Amino acid sequence: RPLRYAHPSRSYSPTYLLSLPWVATGSLQFSPGACDTRKYYNCYSSSNFVLLGLLLAQLAGADDWTTFAQQAPLAPAAPDFTDVQFAVTGAPAAFTGVKGYDTTHYNNNTKAIDVSSISGVFGGWTAADFVAPAADAAALAQDLYGPSHKLVSASLAQRMYDESSLTGYGLATFNLTRLTPHDVAMGHLGATYGYQSVVAYVPKVELAVAVGTNIERDEQDQPADVFCHVYNTAAAILQGLPVPTCTYSRGYWSGGCKCH
Repeated sequence: RPLRYAHPSRSYSPTYLLSLPWVATGSLQFSPGACDTRKYYNCYSSSNFVLLGLLLAQLAGADDWTTFAQQAPLAPAAPDFTDVQFAVTGAPAAFTGVKGYDTTHYNNNTKAIDVSSISGVFGGWTAADFVAPAADAAALAQDLYGPSHKLVSASLAQRMYDESSLTGYGLATFNLTRLTPHDVAMGHLGATYGYQSVVAYVPKVELAVAVGTNIERDEQDQPADVFCHVYNTAAAILQGLPVPTCTYSRGYWSGGCKCH
C-alpha cells in the first residue's frame, strides 16, 4: 500500500502483479486441491483470478487485456442491472462519486486516507475491479443463484455453493450461512483499498442483499454486521415472524451472526 499511495496515478497490470517476487516465486500454503481447514478458514487465491482473467481474454480474442469485455458473460441478465462497470484502470473517482477511506492500523495509518484518487485501488484486474450500486450487485446475485438462473445453470450454481462446504470458499462463492445464521446463504465478500462489501443470496426466502461501505477497517466487519441485522429483519417480516434481536461477532472471515 505505501507504494500505491506514493504513486497515486500509477496503474498495475495483471502481468506486473504476477511478476512480483512474492507471487512469482512464493511457496504454496497447501497443495492445489488440498486445503487443511484446521489451519485455513478458506482457500482463496487472487492470483488465480488474474490468471483466469488472462485466459478468458485470450479465448475471447482480445487484442490486449485492457480491451477484454468482462461484462460480456453478464449479457443474459443485463436488463436487470444498468450500472455495472469493470474498472480496469483509473482511480475510483473516475467511476463513482463515493470516496473511500482506508483507516487500517496494519498500514500504519494515523488518520483516514482518501483513496478516491489512487489508481492502484483497482490493481488486481479480475480480483478487484467490480463497481456497481448495491441494488445492481443484489440483482446480479439474484440472477446468478436465484431460481431464474439467468447466468449459470441450476446445477452449476449448486456446485459453486457445495464446494464451499469444506473450506468456506467454493467456486467463486462463499458459504455465508454464518451471517443468517440458520438459513443457507451464498455470495461473496468484497474488499479493496478504502471500500468493503458483501452480497448474499438466501434461497429459503429468494432474497438477495448487498451492503457496501466506503470505510476500510482492520476487522473488515461492518458490511457483514449490517447484513446480519438487515437480512434477519427482512426474513422475519417476509415470513410473518417476530423480528429477532441479532448480534454480530467481529471478524471478516470468521465473524458470526446470532439471533434470538
